[in-house]
Amino acid sequence: MNSDLIMQILQWLVPSGIAGSLWAWLRHRENNKVLAAKERNDAYKEMYDNLSGTLIDLQNENIKLYKAVRELNRTIQRASTCRHYADCPIRGELQKSGAIGAERAQPKRQPLGQKRVRSPAAARSAQHGENEISDGYAGPDSGGHRL
Repeated sequence: MNSDLIMQILQWLVPSGIAGSLWAWLRHRENNKVLAAKERNDAYKEMYDNLSGTLIDLQNENIKLYKAVRELNRTIQRASTCRHYADCPIRGELQKSGAIGAERAQPKRQPLGQKRVRSPAAARSAQHGENEISDGYAGPDSGGHRL
């Protein structure tokens, strides 16, 4: 290829705008990629800043709560050495709040007077008495798996 042929091809491409439009298209595509990456990075940075701010606020709030609980615990421990502790109305309130928390954790139990005595399955007799109730052994259950 000689230089005249190259010049003719360039003159044919430039006036028609093919080379110019190709160059503009490439630049526009690169610019769009850069803008999309910038927007994505800005969004990530904003989310990170929001999350960091929220985390710092929660940490500060936890520190305050731990301090308050520590102070309350220290106050309650000092209250037991007070000479008026037996008559203190706050003591009753604290015992109520402690009983509420303990009541949720423990299952309800039958009162002592209403316990049922069940006989073990192997100790029962098949004979019925006058009132159609089995005349079996009515001692405590030795199986351990039944209440």
